[in-house]
Amino acid sequence: ALWIRVIQDFDVCEQNSREVLPPRYFLEDKNTPSRCQNAWVSQMLRAITFVAPDFKAPYVVGAPILSVLVDDRDGAKDIYDRGLKRFPDDKTIHFYAAYHYMFEILDNKRAAELLIEAGKLGAPQWVFSTAARLMEKGGEKEFALKIIRDTLARNPDQYLRERLLRKLQLIESSKEIRAK
Repeated sequence: ALWIRVIQDFDVCEQNSREVLPPRYFLEDKNTPSRCQNAWVSQMLRAITFVAPDFKAPYVVGAPILSVLVDDRDGAKDIYDRGLKRFPDDKTIHFYAAYHYMFEILDNKRAAELLIEAGKLGAPQWVFSTAARLMEKGGEKEFALKIIRDTLARNPDQYLRERLLRKLQLIESSKEIRAK
């Protein structure tokens, strides 16, 4: 019954206008606060996760709606984190949470960790390359190299293998230049 009630008003933000903001990643001012914080929808989704913790919809459908439609970044993060704990083997929740951490929370390291886990759970192999790029971008070059080497050890398809080898060479050569 709670889920039915929530899906009737998924876009409700009682605190502000119904203006939809782009992901924080795309905003000029990265400190722009969420349009909604602790919104009614967030509170209802939390309640559902307590009453029916094995019901996946709040994690797979509710959290992205909080993130994108309602613009309750903290509420979405909370629901994703609950979903990751409850369903540690669900590649979809890992993948969606990675998007949220990358574009809304602006935590590339956590996003990369979630992408790696999603890849291990069966997500497309390109998630490893994206994770390596996020780590390199964040100054974590050694971790990026480890991700690439681990992915190569899993024998990816030929196209991804070639891309990863090029990326590996680029990162290694940039390390050598800085060392001089």
